[in-house]
Formats: sequence, C-alpha cells, structure tokens
Amino acid sequence: MPRRLLGILIFLLVSVFVARAQGDIVLLRIGNESVCKSEFEYYLSRSSIEEPREFLPYFVEYKVKVFYAKELGLDTLPDFLAQKQYYRQTLFGENRPHQVEPVEREKEWIKVWHLTKTLKQHAGKVEERQAKAYMDSIYSTLNADVENRQGKGETFWIPKHYLLPEWIKTLEGLEKGCISQPFYSPLGIHLIAWEEKQTVEGKQTQLDSSEKTTDAELRIKEMEEALLVATLAMKHTVSCTEADLETFFVKHRSEYHWELPHYRGVVLHCRDKKKAKALKKYLKRYEARQWEEVLNTPSVLSDSYQAECGLFQIGKNPYVDKLVFKCGSYEPLEDYPYTFVMGKKLKGPETYHDVRDKVKEDCLKSKEKAWIDVVKQKYKVEINEEVLKTVNNSGSN
Repeated sequence: MPRRLLGILIFLLVSVFVARAQGDIVLLRIGNESVCKSEFEYYLSRSSIEEPREFLPYFVEYKVKVFYAKELGLDTLPDFLAQKQYYRQTLFGENRPHQVEPVEREKEWIKVWHLTKTLKQHAGKVEERQAKAYMDSIYSTLNADVENRQGKGETFWIPKHYLLPEWIKTLEGLEKGCISQPFYSPLGIHLIAWEEKQTVEGKQTQLDSSEKTTDAELRIKEMEEALLVATLAMKHTVSCTEADLETFFVKHRSEYHWELPHYRGVVLHCRDKKKAKALKKYLKRYEARQWEEVLNTPSVLSDSYQAECGLFQIGKNPYVDKLVFKCGSYEPLEDYPYTFVMGKKLKGPETYHDVRDKVKEDCLKSKEKAWIDVVKQKYKVEINEEVLKTVNNSGSN
C-alpha cells in the first residue's frame, strides 16, 4: 500500500519494542536475502493482524520493496542518508544507550489527521515559500469547510509520545477537530488535527535510556528499511485521473452499492408557496445536474429561498427523510417556512462521483498492486513452512 513519507516515518518511530531473542532461524528467503523468524515476530507483535499466515503476505511485500529500493540505489541518495542520520540521532541520541527493563505506564493514544507536503533536507527559500503558500491555501479552504477534509490527508492512531516534538507541541494547542495552521518539522510542512484520544495501560521499553547493542542494531536496520520504503514510495507515487476513476468505476460497478437509500437533488426552503411555485417552474427549465449552479447564480429569486444541493442518505437530512422517505419530522425555518424537494431516489451510485472517495482509494490500490506485482516477479520467495508453524503471534516464547 502506498504511504506518504511522513506516515512511514511515524510508523518507524513507533518501533520502540525490543526484539525477542529467537536465534537466527531462517523463516524465509527473498532472492538472495534471508529473513529470520525473530525479525518476523518482531513486526508481527506490533501489527494489528494477529495470525502469522495472514500477516506474512504484507511482510513479504514490505521486504520486497526494501530489496528493490536497494537495487535502485536509493540507499545512496543524499536525502536518504541525511534522513537516516537524523532519525538515528532522534532514536538513540549521540551516546550508545544501555539496557533498561520494561516499565508499567499509561499510554495516551491519539487519532491524528494530517496533510503533509515534504521538503528536501536543504530546500531553498523559493521552494519553502511556494510550499508555505500552497499549504496556506489548503488551510483556508479546509478551515472554512471542515467537511471537505474527508478524502484529504491521512488519519491514524498512535501513542502521543511517539510523535515528533513539533507535532506534539502543535496538537497541545488544538481543540478536538480543529485544524492547525501550517507548521514546519524536519520532514516538511504540515496541517494536523486530532479526532480522538484514549488512555491504555501496558508495558513499553524506555527509549531515553536504551537497549543492548544487538537490539539497537536491529532497530537501526528497521529504521533504514523504513526509510528505504518511504523513499521508494515517493519515487513510485501512483495517481488517478478523472478518466481513470470513471473507467475503474464502470469496470467494478457491481462492487459499489449502498446499504441505505439515497436521494439526489435539492432541498429548497422558501418564504411562501407562491415563491416556491415560481422557483420550481424556474428550475424545470434546466437539467438536474445544473440546479446547483443555477441556484448559486444571483437572480430575482435569490432572496426568496435557501437551498441544499447534493446526495442525501436516509437519516442524514430531516427534510429529505420526511418529504422523500416519509419518516421522521422537521422544524420549518423561521424565515423560510415552506420547504419542498426536487430530485430522485437512487438504488445505487449512478456515476463514480457518487462514491468518488471510495473509487479513488480502490483505484490507487489497484495501481499500486500492479507495479508491486511486477517487482515481486524479480525475487523468488521461499518460505520454511515448518518454521512458520512455530511462530509465536504474541512476539515472545
């Protein structure tokens, strides 16, 4: 699955658990590289997937990306080397850490939304100004219409203290759901917001002291591989045009359906029945797809109504529920007490626009899978089934 650089680096910072000493038992080989059982269990213990066989395909795909990135020489790029050095210092500091025991503590998890524009390590002033202007415009748009945030950026759960310091400082000054103003970190320029918080208890390993040399080296390896996959994702960013989305929807139309009824049209609140009749007659001159544009264009009727245009799901709009689906009730608007609707019920999405976010997500996944399938053919994968049977999905013996 493609991920933005920041998302993968945050995933990297979450890796604070010490790998269990399982010995160098080879679980699988990818090309000429061997992967040990202990490393697989290390990743499995932090995954939301509990079953080893279910997790294995994701792990293999991740490793294939690592080997492919090395083959392309991405581990020699100046930006990669600079980022690796930065995160090595972030994780371990300047001095070699020493072993500490796990401690019991409460962890505050936070559900964070972010939109990030990455910048090179040594970006020039012009590039920084352009990035800032771009994020300022995005901030203005989203701040004026929070609902428009859906389908933009990324959302994830993470322990709060694993975030970058710049993120933590910004989040502490935000109320729930509010979007931050653009701010910088070593990774680029960001907009962030928090949606939920949850406190849980559990064991974790203190990072500010640190681990045995062998464990630290394993984490350094993980860090480097995460950066490689991030760099590869940046080099192979997939995108979908509007034509791609339409083609994908037509091909996979049967996969998109609604559990609940929908209605496409407009809800009109008028001053009186006379104005409503005139407005209805006026709109009938145009096709339904033009109504929103017509209603937003100044006319002699502009001060006689309020309009809501769009696709309405049952249970989301009291006026549509009552007037179309014949359920519920509503309170008339004080200044526009007469309400009527124009449009039609839909059994399912008619075009990709009706389910655009989902179609875009699926189209991107399809394109990502297509190129990674080609890469997988470059590497022979051999799995030791007997060793796989002994994998401990709790991450310990």
